[in-house]
Amino acid sequence: MLGQMRTRRVAILAAIIACLAFWLFWNRPRHANMAEYVPAESLAFVEVNDLPEFADGIVNTDAWKALSSPAGATLNFPYGRWLIGLARWTGIGSAETVLLARSQFAISWMDVSQNEVGTTLAVKPVGALVIETHTTQLRMRPVFEKKIEELVHRKYREAQLQHKIIGEADFFEWSTPDGKPQIVFAFVGSVGIIGNDERPVQACLLVRNGERPGLNSSEVFNMLRTGTETSNRLGTFGFLSPSGIKKVIPYLPELVGRYSDSSNVVQLLANVAASLTNGIGWMPSFVNGAVEDHLTYLLADGVAQKLRDGVAPEQPAALKFVELLPADTKSFTQYNFRQPAEAWRGLNAAISLHVDVVSSIIARRVLLGALANYGIENPDTFLASIGPEISTVRLSNSTSPIVIGQVLDAAMLSKQLREHLGPGPSVERVGEAEISVSTDSKRGAISLLGNEFLMGSAEDLRRSLEAQRTSNTIARNDSFRRAQQLLNPSALTTAVTFSSDESDAISFVSLFSSGRNEALPEKADALREARKYLPYAVKTTQFNEIAFTQTSRSSFGIAGSLLVRLFPGD
Repeated sequence: MLGQMRTRRVAILAAIIACLAFWLFWNRPRHANMAEYVPAESLAFVEVNDLPEFADGIVNTDAWKALSSPAGATLNFPYGRWLIGLARWTGIGSAETVLLARSQFAISWMDVSQNEVGTTLAVKPVGALVIETHTTQLRMRPVFEKKIEELVHRKYREAQLQHKIIGEADFFEWSTPDGKPQIVFAFVGSVGIIGNDERPVQACLLVRNGERPGLNSSEVFNMLRTGTETSNRLGTFGFLSPSGIKKVIPYLPELVGRYSDSSNVVQLLANVAASLTNGIGWMPSFVNGAVEDHLTYLLADGVAQKLRDGVAPEQPAALKFVELLPADTKSFTQYNFRQPAEAWRGLNAAISLHVDVVSSIIARRVLLGALANYGIENPDTFLASIGPEISTVRLSNSTSPIVIGQVLDAAMLSKQLREHLGPGPSVERVGEAEISVSTDSKRGAISLLGNEFLMGSAEDLRRSLEAQRTSNTIARNDSFRRAQQLLNPSALTTAVTFSSDESDAISFVSLFSSGRNEALPEKADALREARKYLPYAVKTTQFNEIAFTQTSRSSFGIAGSLLVRLFPGD
């Protein structure tokens, strides 16, 4: 009898455990493909499948640990990781905890609008945030409505709410008294869609209902994302389409430079870049206290073949010229081309292959103008007279670049440099080195050091040569040396870039500071002291048969830089 009771208890316990296991298995959130929720014609797309893990990665970076305390910044969620894990698997917990634990997020940008605010042209990305909550609408909807209402009333005190039903979805719109929509959102099933315009929200609804193709139907998108799936442990991925490249480049002044005031030229540059690229894929990860970004620039058909002979390096190259860079150098890029002149010809050939004749001619003129900024007025001859390794440098507190390279054909290069300086240059000495300074300050100065040359402003060349003379160079900078250790010396890299990202790092942390508008002297001093321990950001670029690939290591990565630029006041 006792044995039967014991057997019955074991059977009941086993049944309870089996039911519990089955309930946990059935109740677990099933991973959704967020590309199925946004339109195929999205200009840009970003998905984050585990927001708590991404936030944990941010607060565990070296830069956050160093800067958050002096800046008074916080990003910690008010829930422990164990509570997040419990809520994700069981659905047990407050509605906010469950939503945070289970939700997948996707942002789709579909357009860029321009509005004049006084004398300033305000640029606003138009898009939608799609959230797959894996939670019943009855439970998740009140949380979203409350949070959105708090946001609206914080920014627009007299905003008005309108409600309508479109298909099977509840559609809401918060508008200012003059009728301009500010936040539009809708619910359908377990999905919430929030936008800053009605069009992207409706577009996502149509995709959700199967009435419009989703981004998952894009062959290029799937190719780029599939290439990251094995290593994408963070579950975050971004995509920029050729149409997105056309829209984005005109709003990046660091790329368009002196042409930013000419909308026609800028748009031409954007169109050419889009014509050479089928799409860009992005995958971030957290590595050794920093954010590591992986970018793939998928080249259009035929572009790689035109570039290969000039761009693809034949052997790894050590960093050169660092003994000529002052310790406070802001950024520098070392290029390692197989043949610089052939790389220039290949780029022009690729442009001619993919754009019309008129655009090709204009694009070449623009490229010639860009090289002229570096003092290169006849690129065909100049690039044929230099070696495969060349660096462009930006010193701190300087607005002009320095070009440093190897001398391949001394007679040809000397002739080019003399013609660039013009008649009657003066000669200065810094230690054992000579600087020839043009009488025209716009033409700058040059210096020949054995088999190396420098071109740039006279003041910048003086600073570089003085740094070499006194050994006060970037090679002695701890931040640079720590970043240099990240390089793979055997990799065939086409370019390596080092840059100080102190400004971006401080701006990012300040976004989460409760008193970020307070210019307290002690706060500024503490930040200046803390940033000394941040390594340089480092980026390597490699070339293969179908794409350029970039790997960069920085304080907060591309995501941090985008947040600083898109939401400087939010």
